[in-house]
Amino acid sequence: VTPELDARDGVGKAGWSEGGQVVVGSVMPNLPAAKAGLKAGDLLVSANGQPLYSIARLPEIVNATSGQPLEVVYEREGVRQL
Repeated sequence: VTPELDARDGVGKAGWSEGGQVVVGSVMPNLPAAKAGLKAGDLLVSANGQPLYSIARLPEIVNATSGQPLEVVYEREGVRQL
């Protein structure tokens, strides 16, 4: 684990960067992500228009939808999809 200092406020973050990528590790059959076509290896770009740099952000976005469908932009093999 290598801490990174934020250039703006000088605070360190150990183990991850806000500029990271969120890659789908697996998709459970018959759940909404599978029904929407997401597959292991897809790169999640944004959810409801908010960029995803950390998986920790996704539950916050999902909870804010109040059960409404989530619009997810992802990349598969370098092609951006909705």
